[in-house]
Amino acid sequence: MLGERVGLMAGTRIEANGGTGGGSIRIGGDYQGANADVQNAARTYVDGKARIEADATRNGDGGRVIVWSDELTRFGGSISARGGKAGGDGGFAEVSGKQQLQYAGRADLRAPKGAVGTLLLDPLDVNIVDDGDGSTNMNNSSVSGGQQFSYNGNEPGTITESDLNSALATANVQVTTSASVSSANGGLITLESGASINWNNGNKLWLQADAGIVLDGTINATASPSSASPGGSLYLTTVAGNITQSAGSTIKVANLYGSTGSTGGLDLTAGTNNVRVVAGAAGSGGFKITNAESLTIGSVTDGTGRARAAAASRPAAAPSRSRRAAVSRSRTAATSPPGPSCWSPPAPAT
Repeated sequence: MLGERVGLMAGTRIEANGGTGGGSIRIGGDYQGANADVQNAARTYVDGKARIEADATRNGDGGRVIVWSDELTRFGGSISARGGKAGGDGGFAEVSGKQQLQYAGRADLRAPKGAVGTLLLDPLDVNIVDDGDGSTNMNNSSVSGGQQFSYNGNEPGTITESDLNSALATANVQVTTSASVSSANGGLITLESGASINWNNGNKLWLQADAGIVLDGTINATASPSSASPGGSLYLTTVAGNITQSAGSTIKVANLYGSTGSTGGLDLTAGTNNVRVVAGAAGSGGFKITNAESLTIGSVTDGTGRARAAAASRPAAAPSRSRRAAVSRSRTAATSPPGPSCWSPPAPAT
């Protein structure tokens, strides 16, 4: 579905399901708006009562769903690109607004007998906020009179904690920003104070920013709903700028990968952290983390199965209090961080 303004209103249902694999659905453009043969919408709206499906119904991979706009994407609907019941992996979904994204939807990219798929959210700037600071109501009854396509280019994109938590229950999630002279902060991801990202499985969260990452809230991943042990994987990467943590912030994950550009630094010493394995590489600002218990400085595997920033894998001595582990560039392999290049969407089923 292509056009200058593309809207999926309440009751809309688009299906590209297939027995041996899900199909390809493009709404407002193609992957990251980069296909010159496909028209990009200026603004795209998907209502909270709209549904998009690209499932493998028997044996095969889930499909490929792209929702794009050059200015504003306002998404409240649901996407399903599940792997087949007998085999296959979950699919790929991108919901992006080149300038601004308001995401309050759902994406189910699970696979009963395969690997979970990935959801890409890609605005310029993004604030991850608690539920009290963001609206998740995108139904026609509350958005009317042309407001579906109203746009203020000076505002950062927003994702509420509950919407991000729901996404992590059924997909790996990659939140990516980019720099622009017209963006409010030049490509910044902010986890606001009071916001809490929680998931209880082995899924992965990427926060990838051009200008920097500010962690004022909580990231809490456990191995399962019944476990208190750290689980999941967190990737924090910047092209330029720093990765910082405030005193009220906490990080609890099994695996943490951090990477900055040549002039940036990662400093996770102000908050309270419980990480099992850490790896990464930082620029002139250094790589610093304080952890509540013993910490292995080693390698973290990305979603493609490749080890990233492998260092000598050695557990730190079990401390009686918080320990600070400093990882310098000279002690890590300077490999490129996982990013969009690692997540080429699957080809549509034929």
